[in-house]
Amino acid sequence: MAVPMESATPPPSTDLEQIFREHHGLVFRAAYRITGNAGDAEDVLQTVFLRMVKRDATADPVGNMASFLHRAAVNAALDLMRTRQNIRNIPLNFVSEVIGTFVLVFVVLAIGTNGSAVGLAALGALPVALLVWSIGLSLGGTTGYAINPARDLGPRIIHAILPIPGKGDSDWSYSWVPVAGPVVGGILAAVVYGAVWINTMGM
Repeated sequence: MAVPMESATPPPSTDLEQIFREHHGLVFRAAYRITGNAGDAEDVLQTVFLRMVKRDATADPVGNMASFLHRAAVNAALDLMRTRQNIRNIPLNFVSEVIGTFVLVFVVLAIGTNGSAVGLAALGALPVALLVWSIGLSLGGTTGYAINPARDLGPRIIHAILPIPGKGDSDWSYSWVPVAGPVVGGILAAVVYGAVWINTMGM
């Protein structure tokens, strides 16, 4: 059950930056204790501070910022765990990463065929942004959709190195999945694109 959370007026940008510097560690640790995953804790950290930026200016100001942010982190982490319902299944997690990355790379290659600014390519980064969003909605529930080795491996290495109080295991037994899966998916997408799209379409 989520912890009740009081309202807070969004502070000016300079104050928000100061609050972030002072309390981001507290938010990350609270989220990590619930999620047990550094990547998920980072997502919660972003969610908490984005919600502060978007808060109604007419809301009552918060009294204790540390207490407020801790409750916000707990609520956001619980929401994440409830919506994800992630079940560890290494083979299926690997396949999910392969499929997600395959779709991303293949469609990006198709959009930018020959580098011509025609069709979807004329819209710049918007089609790719919508593509990543769609992959997250459709294929991201099983693994959180790394679809990029750096997205998971970088934070995991930093988490293992930094002396974060109360941090748990960096889960290295699973770390190969969000690295190998995107690599395999990207290679397969490039091969299929070259064999089917280019040869068949004559592009």
